[in-house]
Amino acid sequence: MQFTVHPPRPRGIIDIDGCAADYTQAVVDLYNDYLFEQHGSKAPKFTVDDCTQYSIFDSLNMLQADRAEMSRRIRSEGFCARLPVYRDAVHALTELKSVADLYVVTSPLGPAKTTEGGHPSPYWIVERDAWVERELGIHKKYVTHSHCKELCGGQFIIEDKPENIAAWCAVHHDGIGIVMDRPWNRSSTVTNIPRVYRAYGWIHAMEIALEHLRSEKERYHDDR
Repeated sequence: MQFTVHPPRPRGIIDIDGCAADYTQAVVDLYNDYLFEQHGSKAPKFTVDDCTQYSIFDSLNMLQADRAEMSRRIRSEGFCARLPVYRDAVHALTELKSVADLYVVTSPLGPAKTTEGGHPSPYWIVERDAWVERELGIHKKYVTHSHCKELCGGQFIIEDKPENIAAWCAVHHDGIGIVMDRPWNRSSTVTNIPRVYRAYGWIHAMEIALEHLRSEKERYHDDR
């Protein structure tokens, strides 16, 4: 009796904030509203393009009192639940789900998230799980809340933080890293690392991932 051996179903790792969810736009909008409350029409107005560092608070030169208030508002009930989805993310992830199992690895909100200290939000993880399932169609059992993205392996990772890409690729030698082009990572040299690519939007990220999966499938059949 002959058996047909199929390659294992590939796995992709997906980041959320700054990648699938526009966390930065939401924080900038929240800060602009706060400044308007404080200063009225004289308040400055910021955009995402002003966020050239990974820390939004540092990018916008927030005063200490403003940082504390913004941290409180970001941790409040409903903020995570209302985050906007990046353009084309749903379409791209739907296409990728047709050929790969997708796992979300997302950093929980806490001191490491805002760089301002404070306690973790009691709402963040519950709202994040619900957001991922509602917006991306990925059940919470496929969601891991961790700062250590390299703990989860796969054929590719899509992420906006260069340090996470570098750490992941250092462990998973057969996978590729796809860094989403954002204002805060454009000065990074992470794409000098072999197997790391910069994606200019979700359609481009999808194309890079699909091409890698096709080449991996061909290599599997050639090896057999």
